Amino acid sequence: MRSFFPRACSYTQFLELARQACFHAFLLAQCRCSLSEKTGHYHIDPKKLPVCHNLRISSYGIFEGVASRGKGSTGWFFGLKRHPVVNEHGQLVRPLLTPANVADNNRQVLNYLFEGLQRKCYGDRG
Repeated sequence: MRSFFPRACSYTQFLELARQACFHAFLLAQCRCSLSEKTGHYHIDPKKLPVCHNLRISSYGIFEGVASRGKGSTGWFFGLKRHPVVNEHGQLVRPLLTPANVADNNRQVLNYLFEGLQRKCYGDRG
């Protein structure tokens, strides 16, 4: 296999590159948010981002220290939650990633997400 992929990285290097890629993707999303319109009508709908199967939690290393166990409407999962705030045109206004054990109605999370946004914000109750 090495002849087909002579510049392939090791597994530990892959884990480090995956962490860096996630960080850069989040920075790109933050920059993209600065281009969105402040329309006055915003929607939030947190979604779960499972990063591995529950049986593999002990051997999973990419989001070690960041991901956690959480409970969604379909059961338990290990990973993160994304809390996107979008305007009425579907443009991303403010993204946030939290560990899975952070509640969707956490006051600190909601205060951060809606800081500086005025008028109406819509979301479901779970």
